[in-house]
Amino acid sequence: MRKTLLVLVMLTALSVVPGCGEDSEPASTASVNSHDWVPDSAWIRDVQGRVLLLRGSNYSGLEWGYFSDQPHGPEESDFAQMASWGISVVRLPIAWTYLEPEPNQIDLSYLRTEVDRVIEFAQRHGIVVILDMHQFNWSSCFSGGLGVPPWTCAGKYPKGIGGQFKAESDFWRGVTAPDGRPLLEHFVDVWRAVATYYRDSPTVVAFDIFNEPLDPGDLRIKSPEQVAAEFEHNVLFPFYRRMATLLRSLGARQTLVIEPAVTRNLGVRAHPEPIGDTNAIYAPHIYLGADMGGFTGSQEVVSAQYAQAITEGGEMDAPTWIGEWGGGDPTFYRYSLFAEDQYLLGGGVWGYFPSGNELVDADGNENATLVDILVRPYPIQTAGIPQSLRWDLDTHEFNYMWTEDHDHTSPNPTILFLPTARFFPNGVHLTATAGDVVEIHGDRVIINADRVNATHSIRIVPQ
Repeated sequence: MRKTLLVLVMLTALSVVPGCGEDSEPASTASVNSHDWVPDSAWIRDVQGRVLLLRGSNYSGLEWGYFSDQPHGPEESDFAQMASWGISVVRLPIAWTYLEPEPNQIDLSYLRTEVDRVIEFAQRHGIVVILDMHQFNWSSCFSGGLGVPPWTCAGKYPKGIGGQFKAESDFWRGVTAPDGRPLLEHFVDVWRAVATYYRDSPTVVAFDIFNEPLDPGDLRIKSPEQVAAEFEHNVLFPFYRRMATLLRSLGARQTLVIEPAVTRNLGVRAHPEPIGDTNAIYAPHIYLGADMGGFTGSQEVVSAQYAQAITEGGEMDAPTWIGEWGGGDPTFYRYSLFAEDQYLLGGGVWGYFPSGNELVDADGNENATLVDILVRPYPIQTAGIPQSLRWDLDTHEFNYMWTEDHDHTSPNPTILFLPTARFFPNGVHLTATAGDVVEIHGDRVIINADRVNATHSIRIVPQ
């Protein structure tokens, strides 16, 4: 058991060694649930005004139809493992095809038997969930595709990429289903059912309305930048405004996760717009080729993309959260996480597959090359405004600084995740601002700041 530490730090170094002393409960823990996310134009906050830095993972499988009755299906141990990495939020891809297997036949058994089970795993381990309506290569009508029901496209399009692009374009341009209604209206019906089902969930914190949208119909005659900009302005963001109105009318209080055109994944400038709802976050994906043969850029290239994402979020008047990043390249992992720390951002790594993928194999064994880069200390919640965050992968030195927030009443405590077992097995040596009270409980550092100070900082190194 770990020794509980309570100390008044007076600008002096303090050594903390785990392994002895009386057990006790933490004075406070992070409070994050579906009714606590209060985004403003710069930060995701809780209802008490504290800034939340949401470090997360995508948990893939349910969108592919990889269910609990299959070998290496979703297990509670997956969420225990992610929680030990400091994951506080999971983006959970689900698929339209299982919710409307035939036109106008909404089937909630998929939610009850598969999705609810995974959400309960998350809840047990203090992880909250973003539900993501996912598609990849559009539909099973096309090679390697998933998400959109085959009744929308089977036998109607060529099997190749040209057919896929035509199906996507037709969806956004109003093509009708066999019942004569636009496919987009069927998609809206599915979200109506999902939002009604989960609107009171304490664990489902947000709805990601559409994964990686695009109308690619004009790509042969226009540049990707022009296609994306026209699609976002003329189609996508008007659709988001409509969905925001609908979901709020249903009583859904979840944060809305807003994605730009999928071309943003590779660095094409997006042009997001306000959606008329302040409870929303901007969530682009950043890959830059890391998932297509390896990353060959620099830290400057990656950091520039993260900075651009923040600028785009400002155009939407919303905070930025990177909905997907990754691709399995260790260099890109290093650069992306450095940029997240540099710009004080959260994001969801792609991803955790219970059947095995980049982060773990099918038995849950870690790929240490990537996981040791992914796992790092960070501020879960801050009673103030984050200013700087730095983690040295080689020396395991952690530094964090924040200031008082005079525009919000943000009560103590500030809470840090600290991977003690992984990087600090012999204890820590820490220095904090004079007057700040610091407690260490396992993998949490709880700081009750002396609010007389305008600036607070903490430095932690291995003992």
